[in-house]
Amino acid sequence: AASIVLLCAAGAIEHGRRNPMINLRWLASGDLARLALSILLIRICLSEQSVGAIAFFQQLGLTNEQLRSLSLVVLAGCVAGIAISALTLRRENLPQQLIVAVAFIAIGAFMDARATSLTRPPQMYLSQFLIGLGSTMFIAPAMLTGMGKVIGQPKNLISFIVLFSMAQSMGSLLGSALLGTLQTVRQKFHANLLAENMTLLDPQVTARIHAYAAAHAHDIVDPAQRETQALKMLGQAVTREAHVLAFNDMFLLIGVLAIATLAWLLVDLRLRRRREAGTAAAPMSPGATPVPATTLP
Repeated sequence: AASIVLLCAAGAIEHGRRNPMINLRWLASGDLARLALSILLIRICLSEQSVGAIAFFQQLGLTNEQLRSLSLVVLAGCVAGIAISALTLRRENLPQQLIVAVAFIAIGAFMDARATSLTRPPQMYLSQFLIGLGSTMFIAPAMLTGMGKVIGQPKNLISFIVLFSMAQSMGSLLGSALLGTLQTVRQKFHANLLAENMTLLDPQVTARIHAYAAAHAHDIVDPAQRETQALKMLGQAVTREAHVLAFNDMFLLIGVLAIATLAWLLVDLRLRRRREAGTAAAPMSPGATPVPATTLP
């Protein structure tokens, strides 16, 4: 509660200063606000790895040792993203790199949305590699896009650093909170839906209970206790499948959010190019003297 008051007070002080350390007016400009929103959305999508895939396998009972290979694949994707970004980075293709990075994240999320309780890390190698690739590929163009606006106004360097770091941190925290909440809510929804369809009049349910009871025929002598244990195992299976369906909903939401971010970036790029074309084609004011072209050494 105190932090909210202190942040508002700091903002009011900075807003009224002649030479502010953090230029709120500059940060609120259209280009910077769109850049911050893009970074925020991308960081939310990147929460898929920590809150999504890793938590999914932990829910299925896999240990850290069993997830080591998946972590190595993600690491390889991050290194590949850095290499591709470094080799292809150009001033004129910064927006395109952001678009490609978000596209990789969307593809990986939609691939993960087909998971089942039998899915294991090898089935997610490709999708997690793509998400890891996109996670590092977007950083350089996002940073350089903002730095290009700082070059003409060096005094706003601190403001941009604050904007970039806050968008990253807030996106990560918001993504974890949003996706974690969604997974919990959807798990309860699917669990109730599955439980409603579970009835002893269903031959498949009866057969599953008998199979669970037969599995304990040698260690549980009492038939009533075997049936109780079988019902407990059936409930655990329902809970497990509800978790899987909830994670699939999460992956699907991340994919949709990545597609929305991709559309946002495409529209913004198109509008920016239209503005630049309009500026270049603007007629010269009357009486203005054309500037001769010069060739730089």
